[in-house]
Amino acid sequence: AVKVNSNYDKAYYSMGKTYINLGNFNEAEAALKNATTANPEYSKAYESLGYIYSSREEYNTAVDNYLLAIKYDSKGHDAYSRLASAYNAQELFSKARDAAKKSIDLKKKNAGAAYELGVAEKGLGNIAAAKSAFESATKDKKWRKIAKYELTMIEKGL
Repeated sequence: AVKVNSNYDKAYYSMGKTYINLGNFNEAEAALKNATTANPEYSKAYESLGYIYSSREEYNTAVDNYLLAIKYDSKGHDAYSRLASAYNAQELFSKARDAAKKSIDLKKKNAGAAYELGVAEKGLGNIAAAKSAFESATKDKKWRKIAKYELTMIEKGL
């Protein structure tokens, strides 16, 4: 077995992110786990592991990793936004709303979190709040199309 060198946590993390970008999630997972073994408080590595597990629809494991990311970096707005997404995927809309709001509190112009807030509010039946959140998300080019789609679905009563 290969011994994980605690001096190389950032190298393991960088390797993991590279593998994610290449779409090789199994290698990415191994590298990121090495990063968290080398540095058990490496929040970005936990966040990236959460992303991998969400991509695999392993939402409970994703949530666990996002919560670890937040534990070690409570100002990580991306981890809160991704946590909201994982909660929404499980239809845990109240938890998703809380996580999305926390992400927005940490970073005001946060279209991804606004979108997740919209999904959560829609799931909770709060249509006016959902519309407001989706409208906020449309201000960002990356989120505009999907947020406008959600607004159209609301207008159609879906």
